[in-house]
Amino acid sequence: MNEKVDPNEFVADNEQLEDQICEGCGTLVVKDLQTGERICNCAAKEEEAALIAQARERQKLAQAQAPKPKPMPNKVAPSEVPTEAPADPEVAEQEMPVFNSRDALKAIPGAPGQDQIDAWKQEFGSIYTFPFDTKEIYIWRPMRRREWQMLQANEALVKEEAKFQEQVVVRSILWPKMGPVELNMSRAGLVSTMFSVIMQGSYFLHPDFAISLVEEL
Repeated sequence: MNEKVDPNEFVADNEQLEDQICEGCGTLVVKDLQTGERICNCAAKEEEAALIAQARERQKLAQAQAPKPKPMPNKVAPSEVPTEAPADPEVAEQEMPVFNSRDALKAIPGAPGQDQIDAWKQEFGSIYTFPFDTKEIYIWRPMRRREWQMLQANEALVKEEAKFQEQVVVRSILWPKMGPVELNMSRAGLVSTMFSVIMQGSYFLHPDFAISLVEEL
């Protein structure tokens, strides 16, 4: 719609007139005072659609190039994955135990009961589990915007990435208790892994992945 027009067709201050509404995008058409071109939101919508199309093409290409995983009918605890899968798929399905975090928590001494879980849900909304194995399961909640803003306001903390991640993890893990002693005794990758999980659960998604989820209605 960027065509040359008579400068007199539009008033200098781009007042809205009946014939200045674009039929394509429904937005106000204004005049570029330097070039005399008509400008509306059509170009922006075309650019946005192109970005979404590119993201979807990248996703399709990545999926096509990725090796096809073998089907796993049930979720299996990491420590219980067999070193060699049985040749018969039906036998494999019968022998692989189904892992359920709720059931596994019941077998861990000191794990929170349903009353405590319900209380956390009442206070924080949705809560989740993350199992490193059948005996090490973490219950956590997403970060809220206000909490995130408070952490970001601490410039000294933001500059030290490791300490910043620790603060996010300590705030978000509800069980087991996570303090300085527990952090020092934990395995080296716990904070980094839990930080990534918590960020995803708090809706910090990679832009390309987020765009790939967009669908026009």
